[in-house]
Order: sequence, then C-alpha cells, then structure tokens
Amino acid sequence: MSKLKIFHQITIISNLGLTLMYSEKDLEDLKNGGKIISSVLKKIEPMIIPGKRIADIVDIIEKSFRSQPNAMPAFPTCVSANEIAAHDTARVIEDRIVPENGILKIDLGVAINFNITDCARSFGIGEYNDKIIEASKKSLEAAIDIAKPGIKISELGKAIQSTIEKYGLKPIRNLTGHSIEKGILHAGISIPNVGNLNMFSNKKLEEGMLIAIEPFATDGSAGYVIDAPKNPPLIFSSTRRPKTALGKEIWKQYKQLPFSARNAARFLTITPQTRYRKISRVCDIDGWASYAPLMEKSKGIVAQSEDTIFLTENGNEIITHGRYE
Repeated sequence: MSKLKIFHQITIISNLGLTLMYSEKDLEDLKNGGKIISSVLKKIEPMIIPGKRIADIVDIIEKSFRSQPNAMPAFPTCVSANEIAAHDTARVIEDRIVPENGILKIDLGVAINFNITDCARSFGIGEYNDKIIEASKKSLEAAIDIAKPGIKISELGKAIQSTIEKYGLKPIRNLTGHSIEKGILHAGISIPNVGNLNMFSNKKLEEGMLIAIEPFATDGSAGYVIDAPKNPPLIFSSTRRPKTALGKEIWKQYKQLPFSARNAARFLTITPQTRYRKISRVCDIDGWASYAPLMEKSKGIVAQSEDTIFLTENGNEIITHGRYE
C-alpha cells in the first residue's frame, strides 16, 4: 500500500515542540477556555437529536465563544456524522440535519487572547454501537494516564491503539492529535493514535508543552481516512500573509487560526451562491491550506474523543473537561 497521507499533522511549523513557557495569565486563559467548553457542551447536548439543523448547532457554539471576553472560536466547529470522521462543518448555504441514527462528533475549540483549548466529544443518536464511543473515550483516558515529561510520544499511540483494539475496533491511523502553541492550533508535533507511526516516534514529552490527544475509533475495515468524495473543502488556514484584499480582512480577524467558508462569508456582500467560490479563489491566490471532510475509507462508523492537557513537572493537567467527567 502506498504511504498514507497523515491528517492533523503540521499546519504551521513553529518551534517543532520545543518547550514553550506559558505565563500565569496564559494558563488562566487556557483554564477559562476549558470551563467555557464544558459549559457549551452541556448547553448543546439537548440539541443533538434527529432533525436538528447542523448550522444551528455550529452557530450556537461559535456565538457562545464570541460572547466571552477576548474570546473567539479557535477553529470552525466540526460536526461530523457516522463515517465522516473529521473536518465537516456548516457550509455557507447549509440545510443538513442531524441523522436519525449513528454517532455525531463535535470538535470544538476556543481561543482566549489566542490561547487555544481543543476538545471533542461523540454523541449517540437513535440506534448506534455504544462500544465505538466507549473505545474512543477509554483510549483517551489511557493516553492521558501515562502522559508526563520524559515519555515517548509513541507510547501514547500504543496506549490508544491497544485500548481500541480490545473492543474489536480499529484506531484511525492517519488522524493524529497535535501540539498547540499560542495562536497556532497544530504547532508541529503529531500525537499518534497507533504505536508504529514513525513520525516523532522518539520525541519525548516535555514539561510546559500543551497537547491535544484525540483518538478516533471505528468499526470500519480500513482504519484510515480519505477526503470524502464530492465534498469540497470547508475549512481553510492562513498559512502565510495574504496579498488579496479579502485575505487581509480574514487575516486581521483570524491570523493563523483556521476558519470556514461560512466564517469568511460575512466579509462579503455578494450573493450567498457566489461567496464560496470567491473565498476558495482567494485562498488559492494567497496560497492558503484547505481541508475537506474526511471519511473512513470503508465507510465505517467513527467516534472521536479529545482533550487538551498541559504537561506539568511530574504529570499533566487536563485543561478541557465536559460531559465525560
């Protein structure tokens, strides 16, 4: 098999995971972000029912973040159903609804003064296999339990993989967690969901690092994701300073944080039908990255669990809490 494309890998390479010292104020922002996420998860859980509009869920989450002092969404809220594992969000024109059955994954993050917290939870709807959700949750717990300075990153992947496989399921091997830095969501270090991913396999966790661990479990036979067919990119990332007027407006708001076409559409007064084409074209001109929804190759159902943790002297502190507490 040809080498798989690794997603959630390196969007921006900053210092490649060298210890970044957070100030007390930064840590306060991170902890407040975790509390906000917990509150928002409790707020939206009753909305996750068949027939509810996806756009309503996304809008409520992102408006809740913007209502907080010095806060904004750290990235477009992802609402991914069943075989769609990640990177699905509300479109410029959106009429999709929560399905009758399956697993809905909500990946959300808030940035306070550009200090980023990242979290994901999976919700069962109607008829679904609760073991998939449990496997992702327990594998996250297993990785967090051993995360401390000095441990190899590959050990986290081994803990995740072995836990998921105990359920007779597979981890998504080409989706990873990531290190986080101020203003940079994917800061250069990948946190694998399998034990044999070569990238950074010998890299060790360090005190002061902020990382997001995010296992994906599936009942699919493939165990990896591809770009979902007939799904255009919905999320973009300003990886360099822009040249276009619209790009400069977007940069002023988001800097290097990811944004959706729906987010950027508010800078335009043209008809909704032409906004996506305009935004996509501008991102091409400015050389920015784009991300399409990702689907488990065999169309297996996928669950995701994610928390952000801060590496302390002897262990870690979980920054994000909510619903799995």
